[in-house]
Amino acid sequence: MGAVAPKLLANNPFAWCVVTPTSAEDIATLAAMKTSDGKPLPECPAAFLDESNRFEAHFDDATGWAYTGLNRWATRGAINAGLSVFIYVDWLVGGDQPIPPRYNECELLKP
Repeated sequence: MGAVAPKLLANNPFAWCVVTPTSAEDIATLAAMKTSDGKPLPECPAAFLDESNRFEAHFDDATGWAYTGLNRWATRGAINAGLSVFIYVDWLVGGDQPIPPRYNECELLKP
């Protein structure tokens, strides 16, 4: 922790990268830039720029940007959250389950 990883790793929740420049001047500038620990900036993998890996979006003069892919992803997350609540409440009321102690009722926990 505390350093920049040169590639995407499973244990790095805040991964970032720099799109590889195309002009000679920008390539030289990127090569001269270093991270705080003296390493080169991590460059994005080529697949990062593939259209198939991007959220679907389009621009409309009347409404501006519409992020349909992002909206679909957020809706799926909301559905997952709702189902999680439903499953928990169904478990809670559907059987002879004792109600678990609240976050501030630690003294009620049994070993």
